[in-house]
Amino acid sequence: MISVISTNRNKLPKYSASTKRSKFTRLGGSVSVLLNITVLICCIHRFMALEVVTSSSTTPRSHYKALVAESVGDTFADVARIRSLPVPTTLGKDEALIRVVYAGVNGGCETFRARGEYAFRGNKEKVKKDDDSSFFGLGAEGVGIVESVGSDVTNVNVGDAVCFVGSAFAEYSTVPSKSLWIIPEATAEYVGLRISALTSFSMLERTGGGIKSGDVVLITAAAGGAGHFAVQCAKLAGCTVIGTCSSSVKAQILREKLGCDHVINYKTHDLKTELHKIAPDGVDVVLEGVGGTILQTALDAMTPKGRLLQIGYISEYPHNNDNKQSSADNE
Repeated sequence: MISVISTNRNKLPKYSASTKRSKFTRLGGSVSVLLNITVLICCIHRFMALEVVTSSSTTPRSHYKALVAESVGDTFADVARIRSLPVPTTLGKDEALIRVVYAGVNGGCETFRARGEYAFRGNKEKVKKDDDSSFFGLGAEGVGIVESVGSDVTNVNVGDAVCFVGSAFAEYSTVPSKSLWIIPEATAEYVGLRISALTSFSMLERTGGGIKSGDVVLITAAAGGAGHFAVQCAKLAGCTVIGTCSSSVKAQILREKLGCDHVINYKTHDLKTELHKIAPDGVDVVLEGVGGTILQTALDAMTPKGRLLQIGYISEYPHNNDNKQSSADNE
């Protein structure tokens, strides 16, 4: 049996300006799923961490359970299936077998993976095969323990706790060893490092020319997976951080847990008006992941030399019923 459980958001520590870069606060979600019955994850939020509890038996296992897709479809719920797969007894020279402890639910990745679009176009070919390999694994970022390694693997050892990417909605995952990051322990706080955190830090510190102390940084969807890492990155760099969100609960977390200087709940306040009040001279950097009207409002709020860093467009994703209108807002 696999139990999938959310972590407790109420246990998050408060943000501290002295926090080291290796320690981050993670925002969780609320979901409970049993994979040994026909209940599937049908509602994917932008990011949450799920705990994968494997059997406590010490008897070597021949098979494990995984969520896979045997076809492409419109949504994750349309394609997700539970399959029993053989535990690998041999690995490629550069591969490692990971026992999954936590898996990250990343809405954008899972939507496009299920649809076989963009970076996941190859999934359409994977399900055309006429054999037992006609499927693709579901799940992106995860945390686990190295169970075994290929003959040429030198960067990790059996027993290491690691972050990984690939087929995370399973009890075991086989991944290239060079993609693994060793972490102190296999806990939920590290789940988002390989995709969400890396996206935020690379955009803010490298792609955007590097943020600096004194910059005014606007982060949309600031309570999301990439967003909450971005808030902490910008704060550590000495920036004034403005975060947008869609609920009072998220607003409280952004203020009290993550140290966001200004929080705008765009469901209860006009974003354009509030941005003008907070930053009348404009914002220097925008890390934007919503798209639609919010993207346009953010563009209007930038200084003449401001930098837009686009990491997503959740309002325009296929599973959003208003996605066509959101896309039209940008035309």
